[in-house]
Amino acid sequence: MKYLLIALLALGACASAPADRAPTLVVAPPTPPRSSLKDRIPTSALECKDEPNGSTVQTSRQVAIYVVSVKQAGRDCRTKLRGAKALIQNEQ
Repeated sequence: MKYLLIALLALGACASAPADRAPTLVVAPPTPPRSSLKDRIPTSALECKDEPNGSTVQTSRQVAIYVVSVKQAGRDCRTKLRGAKALIQNEQ
């Protein structure tokens, strides 16, 4: 980028401009900084829901609630992992 600007300045210095018009300097637009993968993946996407504690489960109803909670925690992790994986694959 710097060398392109230097080359343009050098070429502009060699060219003769008409007496009634000032020389025009052409500058390339700056390239936007590339965001890192760390900046693009939110912290919330790197933390899964905690697996519920099943040590206090005693009734059939509590077992059913526990199983549903475990499945929700697993689904939460898989969804976040798929999102992070897609970002990583798009980066490459």
